[in-house]
Amino acid sequence: MMSAREKRDHVPLPGDGCGLELEYPARLVEPSAWLAHVPFAMWLVGALKPRMIVELGVHTGNSYCAFLQAAQTLGLDTRCFGVDHWYGDEHAGHYGDEIYQEFRAYHDRRYGTFSTLLRSSFEEALPYFSDGSVDLLHIDGFHTAEAVSADFKSWFPKVSSRGVALFHDSNVRERGFGIWQFWEELSSRYPHFEFLHSHGLGVVYLGTEPLTGPLKALFATKTDAENERVRGYFARLGTSVAERRAGLTLAANVDATKGRVAELERELAAVRAELARTNTDTDALKAELEAKIQAVQSDAAREQAQAEAVRAMLDQTKRQLADLNAQLSNAGALTDGLEAKLHAAQGEVARANSNAAALKKNLEEKLHAAQDEVARAYSSADAFKKDLEEKLHAAQGEAARAHSSADAVKNELEAKLRAATLQLQIQASLVRQRIGVAARLQQELLVAKSDKCSYELRLQEILQSTTWRYTGPFRRAVILLRRLLPPNPLF
Repeated sequence: MMSAREKRDHVPLPGDGCGLELEYPARLVEPSAWLAHVPFAMWLVGALKPRMIVELGVHTGNSYCAFLQAAQTLGLDTRCFGVDHWYGDEHAGHYGDEIYQEFRAYHDRRYGTFSTLLRSSFEEALPYFSDGSVDLLHIDGFHTAEAVSADFKSWFPKVSSRGVALFHDSNVRERGFGIWQFWEELSSRYPHFEFLHSHGLGVVYLGTEPLTGPLKALFATKTDAENERVRGYFARLGTSVAERRAGLTLAANVDATKGRVAELERELAAVRAELARTNTDTDALKAELEAKIQAVQSDAAREQAQAEAVRAMLDQTKRQLADLNAQLSNAGALTDGLEAKLHAAQGEVARANSNAAALKKNLEEKLHAAQDEVARAYSSADAFKKDLEEKLHAAQGEAARAHSSADAVKNELEAKLRAATLQLQIQASLVRQRIGVAARLQQELLVAKSDKCSYELRLQEILQSTTWRYTGPFRRAVILLRRLLPPNPLF
């Protein structure tokens, strides 16, 4: 319910009676920069009733869950998609996978029936949306002017004819944020409204359908006083949300502090108990040390008595030592004789050691000579073996070359034999052909001779059968005929 002040300052926007901006958001987590715009986000869903919502840059989900809660509360048939790679950037900070895993568990349990999280870049998600299908587009990615301009240009075809777009941080002018530059250019071309609190939020109408209802009232040209009343209304609601979050955080911190204090008190009690046990142990140790001191003092007295007894024994020992010295002086002569014998024995041992050393050296020299002889024998044997191997390799190479030469000669003889055989076969064939030709020529010659004989006989008969008066002219005709006829080549 609105307080009296909120009712007094509320700017009546037509058709906004759903009151969703007064609903308390179910998710309020860090970072808190978007929390102050949650009431307007819920109001906008109630006023627009979008068929599809797409948010580019979800992070921990404060803004996206505001859209989802409003759609779920109103029972809208709305499809929602949150697009983010959940790696972070220079403006939002870089973070690990735990942010995505925590939000995914919260989201799927509450809104998984109509909302989908797409873990990808904004460009990779474009093919999954049809042109003109998105009614509410929230662009909250990397905040440089170039990045937000590129995101808007690539996603603008996806916006429907009644589409609305949101741009957070439109009132930030530091750390490389450039949305304010893009917003100045965009707001000059489309109906818009800008909130200045909580880093700023730009709202722009990109559709082509005529505006109606509360949206028309929001984007209509208003006086500065009316704009400030709208901004103030939603700023107060947003501030209450942020303060509620801060209060919850403070309460959680207080609870955590109380728990820590209780834990420290328990640790202090344990230390005190340990100190009490230590004091008890100290008293017992003190008594034990005093008992040990007394025992040491008793031991010192006994040791002093023992020392007196030892001094007496030492005096007696000195006297005995004097007696031994006297006896030692008497044994000096005997010792000198023994020392002379010892020196003689040591000289004999030295001579024996010298002879043994010479013998050892002689044996070592002979051993070395024998080893050198064996080495030379092995070397000669290796050289002889190597020479034999080389001769064997040379013989094998010569045999291989002889075998190769024999194969070459054999191949050459076989080739010549095949050539001679072929030549003989060809000559025999030619002889047979010539014999046949000669036989045919002989046969033809016989036939020609027979024909000549017949011809001459006939000619003779003709000459003999003619009368005398015709013999001269006929003979001249025959002679002329023979001259005119070509000669017979067979004769």
